[in-house]
Amino acid sequence: LSESRIIEKRAINILSKILNKHHNINFNKKQWKIILGHWLRCYIRVFSNRYLHLSKILNTKKIDYFNYTKDSNSTNNNEIKNFIEKIKDDNFNDEIYQKIILFKKKKISIKVKKTKTNNSSQERFGLLNLFNLFSLKNEKIFISELYLSKIGNILLHLRLKIAPRFWSCVNFTKYSSLNSNLRIELNKKVKPKKINLDSFLLSNIFEYMPKAYLEDFNNISKFVKDKFPKKPEIIVTANSFFFNETFKNFVAQNYKQSIYCVQQHGNNYQSHYDEHFESIEEDTAHFFLSWFKKRNSKKYIETCMQKSIKKKKINDNLLILHWPFDQRDKIWDNFDEYSNYINKTKILLKKISSLTHVKKIDYRVSHNHNNIDNLLYFKKISKKIDFDFSKLTFNESVNNSKIALFTYNSSGFYENLSNNIPSLMIIDKTYLKELNKETKYDFKELIKFNLVFTDINKLLNFLKQNWNSIDEWWMSGASQDNIKKFVDKNAIRSNNIIKTLSSKIKNLAK
Repeated sequence: LSESRIIEKRAINILSKILNKHHNINFNKKQWKIILGHWLRCYIRVFSNRYLHLSKILNTKKIDYFNYTKDSNSTNNNEIKNFIEKIKDDNFNDEIYQKIILFKKKKISIKVKKTKTNNSSQERFGLLNLFNLFSLKNEKIFISELYLSKIGNILLHLRLKIAPRFWSCVNFTKYSSLNSNLRIELNKKVKPKKINLDSFLLSNIFEYMPKAYLEDFNNISKFVKDKFPKKPEIIVTANSFFFNETFKNFVAQNYKQSIYCVQQHGNNYQSHYDEHFESIEEDTAHFFLSWFKKRNSKKYIETCMQKSIKKKKINDNLLILHWPFDQRDKIWDNFDEYSNYINKTKILLKKISSLTHVKKIDYRVSHNHNNIDNLLYFKKISKKIDFDFSKLTFNESVNNSKIALFTYNSSGFYENLSNNIPSLMIIDKTYLKELNKETKYDFKELIKFNLVFTDINKLLNFLKQNWNSIDEWWMSGASQDNIKKFVDKNAIRSNNIIKTLSSKIKNLAK
């Protein structure tokens, strides 16, 4: 992970110089990081993983030939979302392996069969676009995707005394054809010298770079100038910084004269050594509206969790939430990680199903889960288990249960504690090593008071003893005191979320 960050910094230095000259602009490194930083980090993770994996095999085994099916659209990425979709495709991954073999100059016969997938994007006009028909070019506060409901978003705009907008619906979509000659010429400027990982990454970087940063960068810039407000005082988002290429271009254009503010949209910021560690959005934002408290910091502003969930009824079901597995996008091999998780979850489900008090288990799988076998091996464990691949909303799932059990460190666990909804979490004990010192202490306190478990049998004993009195246990003084301590530090709650957010935004916009 640390080596990939070093490569990333070096790549940003190189790319910013080349792209500034090519586009005839003078963006600084943070402006380019806003535009392409998330793609670059993902590209480095993915290509490094494949390079290290295949290098290990080539060092231990003799390979005579390599067959693969090449997708002729594999390099035709308009945006980061196209690249991330490709990561899950076997043909694309085989293409990367072929690149590695050629780069290493290995004498391996390569046979290619070509295919083509549909990679077109269509412009859509939904009801939310109606809010953007009458744009006021002098709007001073620009808000995009604040992790609020549509009604919440409208109410926040009204409280800030600005016209409601849904800027996430205003996107550039008319992408050009791929310019292979341009990419070849730009690639010559990189000039990698050694046969190593660093050189491999740089030698392929322009071939796989989305068109939003090359062929259509200026087209998106013109689109932004035509459709978006001029020189806003503050730009605020909780989600658009990753997938929305139009928004990122807009932020970069206004970065030197506007306040760029990111609102926290998930847990693990400033607490875990994972993908959120040294995140692009934290580094590039002028201010970060956080769920957590950070001492002696002008950049991090204590705000609140954005989701307000009310548990309206109590059913006798146990809600279990499945870890949403992100396929093949880590710098490490996360297949083993996921396999271990599946094996432990099988044991967990078998043991919980054996409890006589627990009559029904609702097993919820997030809508972005990509497991190809549809978790069929779980369905055979017990007739008590009902599976829900997000047909119900999260709120509906919560209201259908007595208590929620998270099988991974989820934002939902933080949100539930913040909203005082009975919840437990079970994690592997080794996970504590990923936490910083302060967060590790907070988790150990949750373990002490049976809110977090690292041992399946201890969880089982807890459910045996407390199933018929979950609410009494949850509302007891000891539990509530411990929940409050955690929430006050890591999942700040507000009795009026819209009022709190508008107040923080107004203060920054002054």
